[in-house]
Amino acid sequence: MAKNTELLAKTGEILDQYEICDSCLGRLFGELSHGLANEDRGKSLRISSAIARDEPPMEPAACEICHGLCSELDGWAERAIEEVQRVEFGTFLFGTRLTEEMLDNQETVEKEFGLDASEDFSHAINRKLGKKFRDGLYEKSRNVEADFESPDLTVLVDFRTRDVDLDIRPTYYYGRYRKLSRGVPQTIWHCRHCRGSGCEACSYTGRKYDDSVEERVSEPLQQAARGDSTVFHGAGREDLDVLTDGEGRPFVVEVKDPKIRDLDYEKITEDINAESSGVVEITKLKKVNKSAVRTLKQADLDKIYRVEIELEEPVAEELIFETLTNIEGRIYQRTPGRVSHRRAKKVRVRGLKSTSTSRLSDRVYRVDLRTEGGLYIKELFTGERTVPSLPELLGTSIKVRQLDVLDIPGRLEEKESDASENLEYEFIQTGEDFETNFIESN
Repeated sequence: MAKNTELLAKTGEILDQYEICDSCLGRLFGELSHGLANEDRGKSLRISSAIARDEPPMEPAACEICHGLCSELDGWAERAIEEVQRVEFGTFLFGTRLTEEMLDNQETVEKEFGLDASEDFSHAINRKLGKKFRDGLYEKSRNVEADFESPDLTVLVDFRTRDVDLDIRPTYYYGRYRKLSRGVPQTIWHCRHCRGSGCEACSYTGRKYDDSVEERVSEPLQQAARGDSTVFHGAGREDLDVLTDGEGRPFVVEVKDPKIRDLDYEKITEDINAESSGVVEITKLKKVNKSAVRTLKQADLDKIYRVEIELEEPVAEELIFETLTNIEGRIYQRTPGRVSHRRAKKVRVRGLKSTSTSRLSDRVYRVDLRTEGGLYIKELFTGERTVPSLPELLGTSIKVRQLDVLDIPGRLEEKESDASENLEYEFIQTGEDFETNFIESN
């Protein structure tokens, strides 16, 4: 009883000193009597204090803490609902930026009256706005829920600038691509002279090449998701003059600020393949989450290559076969000069797992080989910064006439998880045998 009397007395002292709305009054005691909305708690305290003092409860003309903000929340929630009318999302989170004056006003009252059970001002406004936002969308037949870990959408209300901003979480789409035409880079290459701004050297296009796998795959996904931009993540990369066949190279396209999250993957696949026929073909398109990018970058999948080499001088056929078989195992390579501008300069140790060789002419051979990821194939044959050096072992220099990726065997699998957004992924290595069904016409 004494505690209740003390609480009502303190409430009366606060109301004698300040004009405070029910919501702000209830928030000053927000850690007491859980289950009540701050507005209801504040109204109860106002009435109870007035009864204890045998006075009529006085409604404030204004609020010296929030300056009327708490009475405007319905309008802010409606404004947020209007902002998201054309955005697809299932989960959300509210964030607010209050003015320093509002925060200082509450802190002043807390310190003056020694209050230690107040609820954080921003937290209370976020919670209230989030509930109004969710309920308002529910009335429009849109079922959404708050998510404090990884929401599809974050709504930020800035009461300082009176703005409502949306932070839409990116979407991620996994697939595999086959590159069926030479001369097409994996990613966009900007002009090295102007770095994309446009100059005489690039005919003011800003580009070194006017095509890329990235554009052919990413742009249709961006358009379908109505996103603002994309980032292309590939599981390694192939040179400009290299074809990629088999299952294709794994990739993830990250779409920034998507307005649509779930797409018709079958139709997009058909559209991309029809538009890029003979150049790029994709398969296995599906939605994943951000962790798939990390898995993609960390995956060390084997690769199966076909290399056509030309020897400067003829060498006994048996020596070719024997030497290639003997170097199977660990290969030591320093970073080649052709990629030293984008790769760390260090010694890499990679495995050459198996080889299969066929003679095409006195000095030309075709070699199919399976290697660990990260082995520089051209340098394996030219001998540049590579030990063992095939040219030294054969006693003649070697030219790589053609190099293609036959396959990158492996599959992306989901690890068990309670929630789809918390899914983790792993790449499973598959097929230790050669799959040499490359399209010979290429």
